[in-house]
Amino acid sequence: MKPTSLGVLALLAACSSSTSPGGGSNGSLTLTITAPAGMDGRVTVLGPNGYRGTVAANGPFPENVVIAALEPGSYTIFPGAGTSTDPIVGVGYAGTVTGSPLAIPAGGTATATVIYASPYAAAGVLWVASASRNEFAAQ
Repeated sequence: MKPTSLGVLALLAACSSSTSPGGGSNGSLTLTITAPAGMDGRVTVLGPNGYRGTVAANGPFPENVVIAALEPGSYTIFPGAGTSTDPIVGVGYAGTVTGSPLAIPAGGTATATVIYASPYAAAGVLWVASASRNEFAAQ
């Protein structure tokens, strides 16, 4: 007996669904990253069963990243230090996260935002030494 086209399509659809080890459908994470132009950084996502993912944050900003096929469960987002690409005096940026920790539901989507805004204290400052007064001054 020859299989029908409808039967083959139903079989393919059943085989292509993604499921987690617990039997439920996987979910996804939508991550929005906002930063000054010219900044490079890394955002790390940690989740169940040792999941560790890294997202490059290098613009253009705002940058929307979707991480698909994630097992349902609790996830935490950690923004790494961001740095400018200035060849003379780089600037370091700290990231803040909204929406972490978060829960990714089976078959659903969770969202979080990472914002790199204020430079680290004293970042991008040029220090000048004064030999006559034996001191340093921030310029």
